[in-house]
Amino acid sequence: KPYLLNKEGNTLVLVAPGIKGTFELTDPKVTAIGTGAFSGNKQLTAVNMPQVTEVGAYAFADCSRLETIKLGKLTSIAAHSFYHTAIKETPDLSAVSVIGDYAFARSSVVSVVIPEGVTVGASAFRECKALRSVKIGSNAVIGDSAFRLDIDSNYEATFYEENDTRFYHYILTSPMKELVIGDNVQIGHSAFYGASKLETVTLGKNAVIGDFAFYNTAE
Repeated sequence: KPYLLNKEGNTLVLVAPGIKGTFELTDPKVTAIGTGAFSGNKQLTAVNMPQVTEVGAYAFADCSRLETIKLGKLTSIAAHSFYHTAIKETPDLSAVSVIGDYAFARSSVVSVVIPEGVTVGASAFRECKALRSVKIGSNAVIGDSAFRLDIDSNYEATFYEENDTRFYHYILTSPMKELVIGDNVQIGHSAFYGASKLETVTLGKNAVIGDFAFYNTAE
């Protein structure tokens, strides 16, 4: 077998680094993916493990060609678990209570729905350059820089010349158009920093807003 389970048989510990294309394991006993199990595999494009409910730290980190994941209703998402992948959709988040730091950072996720009461770790969706829509339920806690886009890597530059001098004009870029936040949400420092193209923002009652949470969110 091109993979290794723990002695109890319920956790996928390691997958052979040479695995290409699709990896499938549907054994109902295997409900967790361990720390770094797939990390760094540049040839992996899809994973089908519909029975899995827990994903360990760095499980898919730097699987930069991984586009499709079929997992169960997740209850645990550890830090950096889907960091720098090409996934466009998150797994089912309806049963999760905590999304770890940098869990989906630098992924290709297009939209995110955060259920009520969930804690979103620091930088969990940082540098998601395809993220267009974010909806956050009431009583959630949004960590520092959770949805941040860094200015130095997200801009368009134009220039014009006048009297033999070239003048540059920098325009911040961000795909995020829609942001909906429920009631009683704690929003961390720089949480939406750099979301410069927001068109619609709905903010519920009694929000606690950190420093620079919406810095550079409008031209």
